[in-house]
Amino acid sequence: MPSLLHTAYSVSAIRTAEQPIVAAAERIKPDGLMQQAARAVADVALSLLSGVNTPRVLVLAGSGGNGGDGLYAGAFLAEAGIAVEAIATSASGTTLPRATEAFTKAGGVLVDAPTAPAQLVIDAIAGLGLSAGLAPELAETVSHMVSRGAKVLAVDVPSGISPDTGDPLGPHITADVTVTFGALRFAHTVSASCGDVVVADIGIAESLHTMNGPRVYAYRAVPADHSWPDTVTPLPAIPAINSMEPRPTDHKYSGGVVGLLAGSELYPGAGVLCVAGAVRATPAMVRYVGAAREFVLHAIPEVIASSLATAGKVQAWVAGPGGATESELLDLIRRPIPLLIDADGIRLLAKSTHLIDALRQREHPTVLTPHDGEFATLVAAIGIPEAATANRLAACHEAAQALGAIIVLKGRRTLIAPPHGPITSIDAGHSWSATPGSGDVLAGVMGAWIARYAAQDKPLAEAIAIAVHLCADAAWLSAQTNFGAAPTSASRIADAIPAATARLSNK
Repeated sequence: MPSLLHTAYSVSAIRTAEQPIVAAAERIKPDGLMQQAARAVADVALSLLSGVNTPRVLVLAGSGGNGGDGLYAGAFLAEAGIAVEAIATSASGTTLPRATEAFTKAGGVLVDAPTAPAQLVIDAIAGLGLSAGLAPELAETVSHMVSRGAKVLAVDVPSGISPDTGDPLGPHITADVTVTFGALRFAHTVSASCGDVVVADIGIAESLHTMNGPRVYAYRAVPADHSWPDTVTPLPAIPAINSMEPRPTDHKYSGGVVGLLAGSELYPGAGVLCVAGAVRATPAMVRYVGAAREFVLHAIPEVIASSLATAGKVQAWVAGPGGATESELLDLIRRPIPLLIDADGIRLLAKSTHLIDALRQREHPTVLTPHDGEFATLVAAIGIPEAATANRLAACHEAAQALGAIIVLKGRRTLIAPPHGPITSIDAGHSWSATPGSGDVLAGVMGAWIARYAAQDKPLAEAIAIAVHLCADAAWLSAQTNFGAAPTSASRIADAIPAATARLSNK
């Protein structure tokens, strides 16, 4: 698991853990904890403004504690010589008195509308307290600033985003960076509107760790190209892996043999990409069964091609990228080894109660790797209401329990949901994986790692997280050129898997 700071909790859990800390801090110094949080916001703001000549900052300050955080942060920035304006965003126009006094005393100016373009907007409107979207005129103010080049720094959670689900509540802020306090909120693990997320320690993480209730572990594959101040910490990468060099006694069968049912006459490339991912992921043998045999062997001669009936030793199967039949999938579901089902395999499941029933009866691990569209189809087939899918965390957890499978919901922030226990979220740190065929590569890489961990009798959840991280990092590496980043493709992502593996084993 990641550090306590990088575990996500519900709003109710956060508030319960905060109450005694806030009460103790208030007895020592009024607004003391608020000022501690504001200092972290100001430090991040200064780092975002580094290199900007004569910067200006606009604080959008609500009437509650979130607005207080923003005004105190604005006071710190004004004391540092930065021009800071603030708009009171509540209908009543009220803000916290002590924070407002500190802001104006430091040189900050309260305005009804910005008097000049700002390079940074601090969203301190509501944080955890908003139950609806932003007023349209407020959203328009932020949009106008962003169109003129301003960055947005959100305090706690971007306003208009549900902190418990990450779902937009209506018009909302999309932040470049979000600073949160003590630990993560669920929204940080699912919502792209949060941007880069950093956490300031305010002493509640240990209390949260002892509480019962749901939690999510959060990681990031490719770190932000930014130097953060010491008062905050960004999401960590998953733990480093050991060297992938085979031991003197190892051979092609000892590292975990994966079998791939992938590709078809219509989609032969899916088979090639899936096999390429598996071959480049580990030193072990890769077996291929499928209708794209000639394409696969021509592109990747290292693979061993056979049929389902004649395939030899296999320690994990992958089924579905680019093609599978219902009878083939049923055959693999009945085999007593780990099974990963992707793409066409998931679509077959969603159409067949017979396959779903067989899947539920499996006693060995099953991994399903849908993208959003496939996930919506799958959960509809097992009776989860469409409205429930807006809460990605809850829907993944419910689907995992209903099917007895590990759900890997792919995206910029990929969710790994086991039937029991915490969900893991991995933010890729970029969106270069959004290209055709990248899911086929991921299926091959993940299948190879699942086979490797099955052979070593190690937790498959770790293998899944490694595969997600490696493919995210490989996608980023594959997009780099001598002139900067540029569009990539799935075959280039597969080619970059060894480099990503070396980076993870040597970090």
